[in-house]
Amino acid sequence: MEYCNYPDGSSLAEERAANASPEPFRVRYWGVGNESWGCGGEMRPEEYADEFRRFAVYLHGFGEPRPFLIASGPDGNNAEWAVAC
Repeated sequence: MEYCNYPDGSSLAEERAANASPEPFRVRYWGVGNESWGCGGEMRPEEYADEFRRFAVYLHGFGEPRPFLIASGPDGNNAEWAVAC
């Protein structure tokens, strides 16, 4: 987030500028976690929801826009995942 959205004055914003992108990308949507089944850890819905909430605390805004966090879902049509988060 900092690399993508922080305007300037941080090491990651300076790295982005050095990589030919001086202006922030202003990324709004961020996926939190990926494939929490199989190679992602075989998580239960409740376990993933706990990890999502824990991780989201640290995903505050680095510039604008304010981040919109998106949770990953199940591998298939497992309705238990819809109520856990």
